[in-house]
Amino acid sequence: MKNVIIAILLSSIIFVGCSVGPNYHRPKINEVKEESFVNSQKDTMFISDNDSMSLEDSISATNWWLIFNSPNLNELIELAEDNNRNLMIAYSRIDQAKYNMGFTKADYFPAFDFALSASRGNFSGARLGGITNNFYATPTLSWEIDFWGKVRRASESARASYLASEYGMRQVKLDLISSVINNYFSLIDYENRLRISDETLKLRENSLQVITDRFNGGVVSQIDVHQATIQRDIAKAAVLEYKRQLNRTKTTLSLLIGETVQQFDFTKDFKSISLPETVPVALQSELLNRRPDILEAEANFMAENANIGVAKAMMFPSFNITGAFGLASDDLSTLSSDGAAWSIGGSVLGPIFHFNKNRRRVDIQEEAAKQSMYTYEHTVLSAFKEVEDALMDLSTLKEELDVRKSMSTNSQSATVLAQLKYDGGATSYLELLESQRSEFENLISLSQTYKNFLSSYVYLYKTLGGGWYVSEQIDGDEGLVQSTDEVDVEDEEDID
Repeated sequence: MKNVIIAILLSSIIFVGCSVGPNYHRPKINEVKEESFVNSQKDTMFISDNDSMSLEDSISATNWWLIFNSPNLNELIELAEDNNRNLMIAYSRIDQAKYNMGFTKADYFPAFDFALSASRGNFSGARLGGITNNFYATPTLSWEIDFWGKVRRASESARASYLASEYGMRQVKLDLISSVINNYFSLIDYENRLRISDETLKLRENSLQVITDRFNGGVVSQIDVHQATIQRDIAKAAVLEYKRQLNRTKTTLSLLIGETVQQFDFTKDFKSISLPETVPVALQSELLNRRPDILEAEANFMAENANIGVAKAMMFPSFNITGAFGLASDDLSTLSSDGAAWSIGGSVLGPIFHFNKNRRRVDIQEEAAKQSMYTYEHTVLSAFKEVEDALMDLSTLKEELDVRKSMSTNSQSATVLAQLKYDGGATSYLELLESQRSEFENLISLSQTYKNFLSSYVYLYKTLGGGWYVSEQIDGDEGLVQSTDEVDVEDEEDID
């Protein structure tokens, strides 16, 4: 038996570091190229060469939302980072994954237990005999040698899951900050729309009163009264609609920041929000190492890939060593004087025929890994699409905003002229109504476009992975591009 145990120990030393299952390699996606995105070229974007902020700085700014220069917005984001429950859940998942790493890592080492027993009886095996007493107290040792790398692969999977939880938290944080900013811009937008609608309602109520007086005086027909009433009601309905939208936006912000927003004195003017002259530009290949959702998907794939090795290791025999050293006696009073009791042994347990159950376990895990790989590839391709869309949105919305400003200015001037012509009897009331309707719609559209233009900056930074990620690399990021044999288990010490 002693020779068998020595042979098992020597074999475990020889085969240490040898793990069954595939090593991890990052999937190659043909669409990834070392070039900028199509819509980031200077001839289609408003990029200045003389800006104080370089393109690289605009991507890697630690708190990228500071570009808007809004103290209210900064306060909201700070509250959201402290109070948002989804972010708290994401942080808790990181801790859970960290503890799971330590839990899995413990299988590298022997397990030490203790056993106490006392019995009395005349039954031994299948025969009756004299009455005997049995007492023993001993610590025990059991150790499954990681001969096929099952524990090593499980540890790699746990480490990758930890990385996935870290990246998942970053994605939650990125989504949270983006949602806070977009809802803040929506708040300003609905405040503007409500103000425009309220002012329009007051003007149309006055206009209705004037038209009614003129009708009573026989100056205009009753159809003018009906048309004026309809326009008054349209403005009143808009006021009610934007009150609902404003309240809904406030409650959404309250949910995001974990506090009521009624106490905040928000700015009601988009012009007070600063905008950068420069837009960030990045290479397609850089996106793979910037976007938290891509890195999370890759880490999940790495975990599933390592689990293939765990499943394959279960197809082979397991090697175990057990030992005990303690006290034993048939009389409790002589337990400590009868001498030491000890035992040591080794065992090999392996499958023979399980009707392909072990093979199917590997097949199941290989399919799970394949699904994770497809998820990763889809996430990468979706990221490219989103960046292209964001760059196009930003460039076209800037031009559209200029058009909306021109339309609003001209429609206001047209309404003034139409009012003068109507008062002078040179035009019909329908022409005046059309000018007023056009002015109202253009002012509302201008506010919405301004909001969309600001939100396009948020969308672009979000699609590029957010600004804080570059300066806060976590331990293990580079491990994702290594094979699993190159991942050092000792790196887990700092989070065990």
